[in-house]
Amino acid sequence: AGLAAAAAGDAERSEANFKIVQEYKEKPKKNWGRQDQYAFAVLASRQEGNLCPMLELAECMCLRSRVVNFMTPEQLKDLAGRVAEATIGGSQSQQVAAYYVRAECYEYAGDGETAMKIAT
Repeated sequence: AGLAAAAAGDAERSEANFKIVQEYKEKPKKNWGRQDQYAFAVLASRQEGNLCPMLELAECMCLRSRVVNFMTPEQLKDLAGRVAEATIGGSQSQQVAAYYVRAECYEYAGDGETAMKIAT
């Protein structure tokens, strides 16, 4: 929720949700699930100032939850455009990840030709 709020530009809601993640991280528990470990990694990236919320959200949608299977081609292309905009001036690793995510969006949209152009 903190990631989605950050991607939407709602800093107050994002902060409140990331605070909850921090509180959970501090609990004396060792066997955290995969989704919890991912939330902690996103929190750490945010704390280090390396988080691009839109890119991270899109990566999660494409690679982790496969939400993109339920999106229309127009929605997928819009997501690809948002990722491109969000990563302008980003780090090299963000640029590489953005190309991959954008290509995935176009592939899911059924536009393999554009996906290949983006990926190469």
